Amino acid sequence: MNSGPKEKTNIFSPRLFITIFGFLFLLYFLFLFSRITNKKYRINQDVKNLEAEIVNLNEESLELENIIQYLDSDQFVEEKARLSMGMRKPGESMVVVTNLDQEINGFNKNNNKELDKNNFIKWYKYFFLK
Repeated sequence: MNSGPKEKTNIFSPRLFITIFGFLFLLYFLFLFSRITNKKYRINQDVKNLEAEIVNLNEESLELENIIQYLDSDQFVEEKARLSMGMRKPGESMVVVTNLDQEINGFNKNNNKELDKNNFIKWYKYFFLK
């Protein structure tokens, strides 16, 4: 009944060794590929952030150039002379407004009465005391 000697399975057979080595080699390359992909992604994110920062800095630069142009203009010099030094053009008359602060403060005092009320009281008056 026995047709021949039984073959022993060797744990260290060349076929098993090549399979394990190939599997480990594949895992190593997958690991390297994932690291490279991750690094490429981070670099692309940094590039996008830097491009956005460049756009913001260009806009800020344009705003500063506009401010510099305004400060160099005759309009700014004239405005500064009128407001700071009290100068005026020939033929112009100067008008001085007095008691402006008192009127503003009086206006604010009347409005503060409404602001001091509790929110519940405001709603009560709105719904029931119309």
